[in-house]
Amino acid sequence: MPNGWEPFLEQIMNKWSKLKGEFTVTNVCEHAAIYGLDGTPWATTKNWPGFHEYDHPLEQDDGSTTNVKVNEFGCAVKVGGG
Repeated sequence: MPNGWEPFLEQIMNKWSKLKGEFTVTNVCEHAAIYGLDGTPWATTKNWPGFHEYDHPLEQDDGSTTNVKVNEFGCAVKVGGG
């Protein structure tokens, strides 16, 4: 269902040329999504896998490993400056 955010997904997925007035490079990434800071998806491309939370093994200096919790949404917010 269109909700007004789809043109922004197009801008994420493709490179717009102001000079030519058209997309000059298309499909620059496989998926795109726009989320609110509360974690609600506003728009996603078809088959968007979503954000996940999981434990990732991290090797320590002594050769042992410890699990680190990864929250992909939290990481995306921090990278985006939110």
